[in-house]
Amino acid sequence: MTEQTTDPVEALAESWASIDGKLERFRANKADRSLDRTDGSYPGYMKDARSLREQLALRGFVIVPGQMFKSFPEKPDAVNVREFVEALDGKR
Repeated sequence: MTEQTTDPVEALAESWASIDGKLERFRANKADRSLDRTDGSYPGYMKDARSLREQLALRGFVIVPGQMFKSFPEKPDAVNVREFVEALDGKR
């Protein structure tokens, strides 16, 4: 059995890969990053998941582990969303 991630972005990326029918390829690329040189599905899905998270945040929603979505109390502007997303990624 594959260990479940606690990273919400990775969980979203894994879900997206599953919908595309590429879950096993995603997991193989995650386990062996050398496969990414020819396939690239793990970094591609991760990039897409970060973009989806940011777009949701622009609409006032935040992905929170253990919950489906949590909405901002008020619609944020793009600067606040980028700061929030960077904080989630540990860049702040």
